[in-house]
Amino acid sequence: MSDKLLELVDRPLHSHAVEVARESVDDYAASLVVLAKTLAFQRGDDEVLSTHVYEALNTLQNRKNRTRWKDFLLAIGGALFGAFVSGFVTELSTGHSNVLLTVYVVLGLIGMFAIFAGLQD
Repeated sequence: MSDKLLELVDRPLHSHAVEVARESVDDYAASLVVLAKTLAFQRGDDEVLSTHVYEALNTLQNRKNRTRWKDFLLAIGGALFGAFVSGFVTELSTGHSNVLLTVYVVLGLIGMFAIFAGLQD
């Protein structure tokens, strides 16, 4: 191993950092075990198998990625819908361009679809 890697491995952890890491691992392990037991119960298995644990682990990892994607959809949808509201009212009151009015309506529809997609389970 390189000297930098050895230095990194030998670096001590603060006692509070160790405590936080243990709590996080315990919470994650508890979630993993409960989910694996739930999968076994749903399938009518008498005991929790390693396949249940692997599937539960995969589910927990994918849930994190899915949450980020949903947050992204909600943010983009909210921005598009906000642009629709302000632009639609402005163009409706001035009445200058039907093309811009149509663009704002399309933005609003796309924004609403993105918001609903982000809210789905």
